Amino acid sequence: MQVKDQELNRRGVKVRRPWCGFFSRRKLVHGKQKRGVRSAQDCRKHGKLHYQCLEEMVLRREQAIQSLRRELETVNICYMFHSSLCQLNVASCTFSLSS
Repeated sequence: MQVKDQELNRRGVKVRRPWCGFFSRRKLVHGKQKRGVRSAQDCRKHGKLHYQCLEEMVLRREQAIQSLRRELETVNICYMFHSSLCQLNVASCTFSLSS
């Protein structure tokens, strides 16, 4: 009785499965392995790209911070120079008033 050996669905129709048989199962596993390997490679590649992008962002921000520090130093020097000129002017005005 071949009907007993075959699987039947609720209607009594033979169920066909594409993965039946040794070679088809082997091909299925081989295909899954290939997809898994490719997926892992893609994941590693995207991870590398993500880290490169983050490193570039950090580098750009560090450069911006350095340029802002230089600008701040320039402003501080100008402020110190300006304040010393104002003190000299105030000192000269007090001397002129007292004489």
